Amino acid sequence: EIDNLKARIRLNHPNAILDVPASASLEEINFAYLRLADRFHPDKYVTAPIEIRQEIDEVFRRVVQSFEYLHQRAI
Repeated sequence: EIDNLKARIRLNHPNAILDVPASASLEEINFAYLRLADRFHPDKYVTAPIEIRQEIDEVFRRVVQSFEYLHQRAI
């Protein structure tokens, strides 16, 4: 799953990162964010090797940025 998300991050588009359509509702955006935030929250990887933690931190940061952008656009 993380490889799929990293591929979407490389597209550098908030909709792709959260895997929602351009016409996504606020509810769809929130649901997609919560799903990814739960799966990739850095606190879940505290005991992982540093390389994995750094990767997760970057992935989580991009998920949060995408959510904030799309959330602001949707309200």
